[in-house]
Amino acid sequence: MQDLIVELQTSRGHRRIGKAWMRDCIQHLRKGDYYRALWDHIRTRVKADVDRESSLVRSVTASVLVSLGKGLWDEPAIQNKLNTWWLDLAPHCSSSLSRPDFGTDRRGREKLESERSQPKN
Repeated sequence: MQDLIVELQTSRGHRRIGKAWMRDCIQHLRKGDYYRALWDHIRTRVKADVDRESSLVRSVTASVLVSLGKGLWDEPAIQNKLNTWWLDLAPHCSSSLSRPDFGTDRRGREKLESERSQPKN
């Protein structure tokens, strides 16, 4: 293995092959079609995975969101910011989001406003 490493580092033949690959890569990048083809390939693979019942993308995304949620669970300052953002956003999304169980009823807003106006410790 060590001999192969030395040969790859010093051999003129391997250097020539490496330079040819480098030129080919640069040509693909210059054409711009490379990126479009790459993104199309990635999009197709991700969409195919998400459409499967045992999707790795969905599983990883769910794990990340659960982990993020657990991390934020005990952070009152972040929860307050998220609640504020939600209350500001909800009326603009849909009239069905203004139901009391979403925390956007009058009493919920009054409570949040009173908490906002109190001095922070």
